[in-house]
Amino acid sequence: MADRFYKDIEVPDVTTSPPAPDAGFVQLYGKGGKLAYRGATGPEVILEPTVTPQISIDGGNAATIPQHVALRIDFGLKA
Repeated sequence: MADRFYKDIEVPDVTTSPPAPDAGFVQLYGKGGKLAYRGATGPEVILEPTVTPQISIDGGNAATIPQHVALRIDFGLKA
């Protein structure tokens, strides 16, 4: 089933989680200015934006052989 929406959809921004939806449905709502959803049996999930750093050299061409390139990226993470 699919619906088309040609206008903005407004979802409520709630302070407490609403009761769980009926089986086979999910709820979509705002919580603390972020988008959240919850299914009939699952926990509430807050959707967070994911940022993935990516470096592309020469458009990502696999045949690129950079000459005299030194690159070091340190995010301070330890494995």
